[in-house]
Amino acid sequence: MNYTEYKHELIIPNESIPVKIFDFAAHNDLRVIPYHWHNSAEILYVRRGKLNIWMNKKNYVLKQNDFIYINSKEVHSTQSPEDNEVIVLQIPGNFLETFSNNQSLYIHCNTIEIEENKYFDQIRKILYQMYICSQIKDDAFYLKVYSLLFELGYILVKNFWIKEEHANINTYKYLNKLSEICEYIKSHYQENLTLNEVAGIYGYSPQYLSRIFKKYTGTTFLAYLNTIRLNMAYKQITQTDYSILTIAEDNGFSNVKALNKLFKETYGVTPTAYHKQIKK
Repeated sequence: MNYTEYKHELIIPNESIPVKIFDFAAHNDLRVIPYHWHNSAEILYVRRGKLNIWMNKKNYVLKQNDFIYINSKEVHSTQSPEDNEVIVLQIPGNFLETFSNNQSLYIHCNTIEIEENKYFDQIRKILYQMYICSQIKDDAFYLKVYSLLFELGYILVKNFWIKEEHANINTYKYLNKLSEICEYIKSHYQENLTLNEVAGIYGYSPQYLSRIFKKYTGTTFLAYLNTIRLNMAYKQITQTDYSILTIAEDNGFSNVKALNKLFKETYGVTPTAYHKQIKK
């Protein structure tokens, strides 16, 4: 995947429980969810279909029954290459401190890189039970969710905690600053933004901003900006009957050719062809 957007995401827990648990089902949606990060840890559990995840410069393809743990502030992006159903558990950073007794917590747990073991089925069962309990919401559902959450925490901390990795304060500091910059770019993507202009606004030299973008997000300033534009254009291509010229102009592309090139590189077809496909 060549084009990436990074932004910070705010996670608000479900009412009565300290975590957020929900599911999503993608249908006919090839859109790449832009790169982002949040203070919450996140587990993605594929119940049906496939899910692509880009993280730590790797591409993970999750199939039915696969899951992956994404650590707090770990930059990632997702895409549904086919229809799917995915359960999502998001655990806020302040609650993670309960798991680790206020120590830095880095969990390495996924079904792609780690050989199948006895804990994986337990984790799958806990995630599904938590999801069902959160949907039923009887008078005492929150007690069951708490119980399952601590059971999950015990399995993860006991068996998948890697203590010496990812306690880099500087990384967090730069990600916080990049959150501000990304929000600015997202608000002004329709304009003729340049690296020089944005660097000047935040008191950086163009060379320095370019370097920290690449180091901490793995992409360039231009690639980041283009993904914001492409995602906004994708929405208009799939949800409106605007001309491709109008969509290109609305989303900051210099011309139709630039939009066509980026869209085809990302989705394999031109915007016009894709619009016709989804309208059938």
